[in-house]
Amino acid sequence: MTGLLITGAGVLSAAEPHPVDPGLPRPEAPVIDGFDVRAHLGRKGTSFYDRSTALAVVACQQALQDGAVEVADDNRARVGVVLGTTVGSFQSTSDYSRDTLVQEKPYLVNPVLFPNTVMNCAAGQAAIRFGLRGVNATIAGGRLAFHHALRHAAMSLRRQAADIVLVGAVEEHSPHRAWAAEISSGGASVAGEAAGVFVVERAEGPRRPTARIRA
Repeated sequence: MTGLLITGAGVLSAAEPHPVDPGLPRPEAPVIDGFDVRAHLGRKGTSFYDRSTALAVVACQQALQDGAVEVADDNRARVGVVLGTTVGSFQSTSDYSRDTLVQEKPYLVNPVLFPNTVMNCAAGQAAIRFGLRGVNATIAGGRLAFHHALRHAAMSLRRQAADIVLVGAVEEHSPHRAWAAEISSGGASVAGEAAGVFVVERAEGPRRPTARIRA
């Protein structure tokens, strides 16, 4: 069995509790306060990112930088992205569905926002942003989403379908997501938000000169 290495990481999380919107069910919900995608990626290409996509793309950027991964024409087809999530951006899907009911006739919606309602939006935008043409997948797995994503990435690496895979998971915090978690769990769980991405490579074979083994 081919071994795997973690050679980089990118994490966005709420290390300390922050104030949240009073419309949320739990004031102690862990959210990333003051997050601004433009501070990390600039204005170009980020105008229509939803929060889930923004968190994921920034975490991917951090992982690539931390792992000293240089993406160029000779390797971009061998670098992929596999992300785990519950349903993608719950807020984007809910808002888009609501627009079809409340907009003036003929109930037109903004087509530019439609990609945000698709579960694989974050992984796709990360690939576009960093020019990654390798395996690209999104795994819906709830609390086990990251584990499923890691398993999928490991399979791709062991089958030689990729040389490097950015593997992670992302969940955004919104009133929609918070109330859904509150109701479904009977108040037993608090929905937060975070994004974590690792650079994963095969342990066997040639190793990148810039690679640092983390695990």
